[in-house]
Amino acid sequence: MSILRLPDELLVEIVNPSATTDAAALSRVCHRFYRLSTPVLYRTLDIDLISRPSQAAALHRTLGKNDGLRAYCRVLGLRLPGDNSGVDSRRYKVAEDVVGDLISWATGTVELCIDGDYIRPDCREALWDAIRAAVRNMPNLEKLALGARDEKQVFLEDIRDFLAQDQGEKLRTLEIGIGVLSGYSTPMAVAPSQIGSSCITSLSVGYLLAARVNLAQLLLLPAQLEHFAFVGTSPGCYWSWSLFDLVSGLAPHQASLRTLRVAAPRSHEDSISGEPPFAPGPPVDYSPFKQLKGVTFTAPPA
Repeated sequence: MSILRLPDELLVEIVNPSATTDAAALSRVCHRFYRLSTPVLYRTLDIDLISRPSQAAALHRTLGKNDGLRAYCRVLGLRLPGDNSGVDSRRYKVAEDVVGDLISWATGTVELCIDGDYIRPDCREALWDAIRAAVRNMPNLEKLALGARDEKQVFLEDIRDFLAQDQGEKLRTLEIGIGVLSGYSTPMAVAPSQIGSSCITSLSVGYLLAARVNLAQLLLLPAQLEHFAFVGTSPGCYWSWSLFDLVSGLAPHQASLRTLRVAAPRSHEDSISGEPPFAPGPPVDYSPFKQLKGVTFTAPPA
């Protein structure tokens, strides 16, 4: 039996799991395969304006000419040039324009990952403008990753203000690359009105280049956190940690926390201690966490 005799419902099941390269090949077979493969090709868009600017520009032109393709995007990755990427100001402005268009076009996006310079003042402002625009224009946005792919530093103050004011209706998952304070060692202030103001239920933090009290402050913002991951504190963390400190900061979420994932250190000198495979530390009492089944220890960061 020829595959072309199969109804579209079955062919879609064959095409959908295909990798992008396979979908691209299928789209060239015939008009029917092109029609069925196109949603797969444009479901995930990875726009790299640093290492692949020409490819990003070509995709931008294609989407600009065919607005029907924009509706297929569900996962959007944006990698913007920053202070150390060797991009002059004119090209950075072009990158901003491309990002602005893509955010306004890809309104069906469910997952958004933005990497860029969150520290340099002009880049920082442009990035947060883009994030706020995305939240406004993407009503189905469920997951937001800030600097997570490139392990970029993101000011915790900006995260605090975003969670307190600018969340989307469906946004529930937040991933942060490296949390840092503009004052580094100063505690981050959280206003009473900001406590429990966020609907985020899943939070992942890479490194935290800030005093450990600031993690506890950050954890005051979600109303009911169900999933928390602390990817690691080394290399480069300026403060020592214990598992006791980490769990104590999660106290506001004792009734809701379901999963806790922590990266194990490479050695006993590496930061986190508390229980195997960690060095001895203060005892940790998990009993107040009614939904938590245990702690998952993952491999340390490379």
